[in-house]
Amino acid sequence: MKLNLITPSTTIYSDEVSSIIVPGSEGDLGLLKNHTPIICSLRSGLVIIYKEKKCFKKIFVNDGMLEFSENDAIILAEYATDIDTVEVSEIESNIMRLEEAGNLELLKIEKIKLYNKNNQFYN
Repeated sequence: MKLNLITPSTTIYSDEVSSIIVPGSEGDLGLLKNHTPIICSLRSGLVIIYKEKKCFKKIFVNDGMLEFSENDAIILAEYATDIDTVEVSEIESNIMRLEEAGNLELLKIEKIKLYNKNNQFYN
């Protein structure tokens, strides 16, 4: 199946995958080839990408939408980054800066990102 993960500024990922796990607004959702068509909203969390039955990539998304039909998964996300390329110290620094600035919306996102970085359950 094909996955396209897109933000307003760029395409983060576009390639064939064997399966994905996405952070649905009502809970995590696993998709395999020939899954029933679905459209759902996403909460902030990790999109886990599997290739050849192995965890290939983990991408943090901040809210968005998923559409899956005819073995094409399209994820439209407000923000996305490969969680393995982000350092914990960078996230912690952002949290401190946002706390001082009082930016509660971005602070919440950074705290969720830190949680996901430190607590990766899927491999």
